[in-house]
Amino acid sequence: EIVDFLIDTSQSELCTTCYNYYRVLQKMSPIHPNLVVVNSKALKCLFTKIRDVNTSPADFSFYSRRAMRLLAEESIAELPYEDATIQTPCGSYDGTLIKTDDLCAVSIIRAGDALLESVRECIPGVAVGKILIQRNEKSKAKEAVLSYSKMPPGVEKMNI
Repeated sequence: EIVDFLIDTSQSELCTTCYNYYRVLQKMSPIHPNLVVVNSKALKCLFTKIRDVNTSPADFSFYSRRAMRLLAEESIAELPYEDATIQTPCGSYDGTLIKTDDLCAVSIIRAGDALLESVRECIPGVAVGKILIQRNEKSKAKEAVLSYSKMPPGVEKMNI
């Protein structure tokens, strides 16, 4: 469903910079019920560092990995969960357990692979799917076209 949404979205709406992408997502959030826009002071600070022309390549890589980890954690927090009471050395604790047994992380090849690595750090062994979306260079509108899709068996029953 979200793949169809991305493909149907015009190329002009799928911006290439993080900042513009974030602004587009803020406008799109009412369009799709599963779209969550993260409002984070930490991400704003990291985007400032990443976009600064004075940021060195090593710092760009460092801050980008931090941003990807935050985005991965925020995305994982949106997954279905169940309440759980556990025992700690100090007594019982009422918490939650996120269900990850029927999960598939779908990466948009190229840019999305950076985020995939952060997801894999958080959930080792997660099933992975890949899609490649390219613009149609032959068309005047340069609309997005699904060029490649490889999903794990049973993906239709998984949370993506």
